[in-house]
Amino acid sequence: MSHHQTVTDRRSAVRSYPHVRVEEQVDRCEAVAVELLDDRLIVSASCGLAHTAAVSKYGDVLVWGNGRSGQLGLYEGIDRDLPLPSQLPPFSTSHLVRVVCGNELTLAITGTLHFCLLSVCI
Repeated sequence: MSHHQTVTDRRSAVRSYPHVRVEEQVDRCEAVAVELLDDRLIVSASCGLAHTAAVSKYGDVLVWGNGRSGQLGLYEGIDRDLPLPSQLPPFSTSHLVRVVCGNELTLAITGTLHFCLLSVCI
């Protein structure tokens, strides 16, 4: 079974388990910087059972990992995994400030406390 875990530091650097690196897409037990997010100024990150989501200072949502239950919020279909962080197209007119993942779901929260589950905002 695959488990994801992500931590951020004061400089908004993201470290992730399992390891995410372009040239080497394998699971690791040690935290490694997600270099693809170094310039993103991540303000929130969360992990589900086998996926991760992050929100930048600018409200961009990035996702990666297992997407087989639609938890990545992909519009092309629900049965797609992303081994590397990928930015979702905008799906809210409000600025997103936080992301929270469950086992197989992702919830984004706006600054006005509206909730977006995948591409549906409530």
